[in-house]
Amino acid sequence: MNLHDRIQELIREQHGYGHNGILFSFSLKLCKKIDEASKHDSFAKKTLNEILKLLKNYKKDCDSYKKRVYLFSAKPLIYIQTNFSQ
Repeated sequence: MNLHDRIQELIREQHGYGHNGILFSFSLKLCKKIDEASKHDSFAKKTLNEILKLLKNYKKDCDSYKKRVYLFSAKPLIYIQTNFSQ
């Protein structure tokens, strides 16, 4: 599963439980860029795998965990925006 699909799946699951600002702040457009970049960029691939590993243990009610995933993903998102935005 790629990052875009995983975040989209989590958003759908979360929808019935109320608004989750951390989860909903993930840009699906940027997630797609990370997925694409990971096909040919080793840094993007490594960080994508680490984010997906963190998201594997995602729990709807664990805010500190969601913050950790979001903060961890900020660095590769900035990298992707800087190097692959068009």
